[in-house]
Amino acid sequence: AELKEKRSLSVEGENVNRSNGHSFPVEVSVKYVQIGDQGFVIANSRDITQRKQAEQALVESQTKLQSVLNEVQDVIWSVSMPDLKMLLVTPSIQMIYGYSVEECMEDSRFWQ
Repeated sequence: AELKEKRSLSVEGENVNRSNGHSFPVEVSVKYVQIGDQGFVIANSRDITQRKQAEQALVESQTKLQSVLNEVQDVIWSVSMPDLKMLLVTPSIQMIYGYSVEECMEDSRFWQ
């Protein structure tokens, strides 16, 4: 019923090779097509192993970066231009200036 309504769906899952038991992540795209008075379902699956590996590497890289930023003694910050919206500030802001990270992130005028 949902497929007929939306006409297409995309879901992630695991595909298992029956001959060797090896599994790998897949993205399955499904479309519902009406031709005359008959409905047809067209499904396509693709291996997303590389995408999942890239996502995992990104998470690991972000975790390492956050670990370094949490330990740095100087204040590091990043703002967007031209609106000067705070994008990042290190926790050392609390020790050096007495402001919490949350206060700095909420007040875009902090560094003006």
